[in-house]
Amino acid sequence: MDISQYSLANVNEKPIPKEVIFKLWQEKALKFCGNFTAEDVNLTKHTPVQCHDRVTKTHDNCESTLMVGAPNMISQKAVSKQLGQKYFSCVLPSPSL
Repeated sequence: MDISQYSLANVNEKPIPKEVIFKLWQEKALKFCGNFTAEDVNLTKHTPVQCHDRVTKTHDNCESTLMVGAPNMISQKAVSKQLGQKYFSCVLPSPSL
């Protein structure tokens, strides 16, 4: 499925199938890793490359887990954001406190 025709920003106007939504959130997570600052590295104990690798390695498992409770079509920004928060919690490195 071509994900380029979908946008998280336009989910209210053009609903996104659940098969696509997590791939869009993966793109956002990978961009987030690429923008890691020294403070982020210190907090998570992950470099940008390690963060990227973690997202790539955990994506399939996180997607499978989160797909179970997701609606077939996501048509509201609030639902998309909620799924994105769950996805980020699953794939991104947690802060080391």
